[in-house]
Amino acid sequence: MDLHEMAGGRPGDAQELPGLDSLYTATVEGRPSDELEDLRAVLCRLPMLGPYNAMLVEVQRPGSLYVATAPAWHQDFGRRLRPGARPLVILKPFGPVEFVYDVSDTEGPALPADVLSPFRVRGPITEEGLVRFADRLRTRAIGYRQTADPQAPGRTERVGTWDPSRPASKGEIRYTITVDEALNPAARLATVFHELGHIYCDHLQGPTATQRHQYRQLSERRREFEADIVSWLACGRLRIDSAAGRDLRGYAEADGSMPPVSVQAIVHALGKVEAIGGGLRSLAAMVSGPPASAAEEAESQDMLDFDPGP
Repeated sequence: MDLHEMAGGRPGDAQELPGLDSLYTATVEGRPSDELEDLRAVLCRLPMLGPYNAMLVEVQRPGSLYVATAPAWHQDFGRRLRPGARPLVILKPFGPVEFVYDVSDTEGPALPADVLSPFRVRGPITEEGLVRFADRLRTRAIGYRQTADPQAPGRTERVGTWDPSRPASKGEIRYTITVDEALNPAARLATVFHELGHIYCDHLQGPTATQRHQYRQLSERRREFEADIVSWLACGRLRIDSAAGRDLRGYAEADGSMPPVSVQAIVHALGKVEAIGGGLRSLAAMVSGPPASAAEEAESQDMLDFDPGP
């Protein structure tokens, strides 16, 4: 599978890799590791960063474990930069760029034991947590409803006609996500992540010329694969008990290959999903209940792992 192949575009577009696809291709070319697992490993290893910035850090310094600004290393951890420490550039909210450093470029007291997993959910997904997240969807012009439909665990529909270049007005609904009410809260949340993947990967074609302009012409199988990857990564970053990893196995061909996807589109969509919850830390606190037991943690990890099989 070439994870970084352009997954299609609008009619007439040159078949070129978007920026992040090109950058990330250069970092993994010739590496034997499975690219899908590699992508998840990067994003789950750097939860302190948004998805796009995590990928930028990986491009600049593969294997980075924990990054922070120089003042944060000193103030939060009592560590200082080593001589010759190399700064890594990330995008700064409401500004141009910011410089951060990996823990390997610092010295001082050991990091606290739980610092590498600061944004994971601490317990099972609750009904109340799902409702809180669903309520936040309306701030992105997305409606949410539940219905009894075991044949279709989730679907998304466009609502009306509108110009995608115009910001949604207050109270406007442009999409409606419908989820099977029989699913447990974690499965429903993973399904919402999947449907948001369709929205933010530009999989949905609208009735007007302006709505069609942002539509990426992919096969249904490739659209579903990208949306499943978005859900799988969102669950992985939060450590949510979800079967999303197992679902990906169904896309493997007899030779083990997978449909090509756009890393750019997937990482963009993942960032949008986390932004709905106010960032990864807020999202984790929003959707989860009391801490899980050790046995539940082990089972959760098994559900998140992806193994394409022989």
